[in-house]
Amino acid sequence: MSDDREVRRAKILKRTEEATVGAEIFKVLRQRIENSPTLKQTIASPDFKGGDYNEERKVLVTVNNLGLSEGVLVGIATFLVLRRGPQLVVRLFSSRSSRGGGGGGGGYQLDRSG
Repeated sequence: MSDDREVRRAKILKRTEEATVGAEIFKVLRQRIENSPTLKQTIASPDFKGGDYNEERKVLVTVNNLGLSEGVLVGIATFLVLRRGPQLVVRLFSSRSSRGGGGGGGGYQLDRSG
C-alpha cells in the first residue's frame, strides 16, 4: 500500500517538474519574441503600417475568405447528416415494416388449390 503511495507521489512530483520546465521554456520563448529586433523593425516599418500593404492585405483577406462561408455550411450539413442520418434511416425502415408492405409475407401468394 505504501509503495503505491510512493509511486503516485513520484509521478506527481515528476509532472510538476515537467510543468515547471515547460513554463520556463515558454517564458524564455515569449521574452525572445518580444525582444526580437527583427520583429520590432518589421512592425515599426512604414511599409507595414500603410501604403501598398493595405491593398495587399485586402486582397489576401478576400482570397483567404473566398470559400469560407460555403465551407462552414458544408461542414455543418455534413455533421448533421452523419449525426442524424442513421436515426432517420432506422425510422424509415421501421415505419415501412410496421405498415406491412414489402415485409416477410410479400405481396405475391402461390395458388394453393390443387
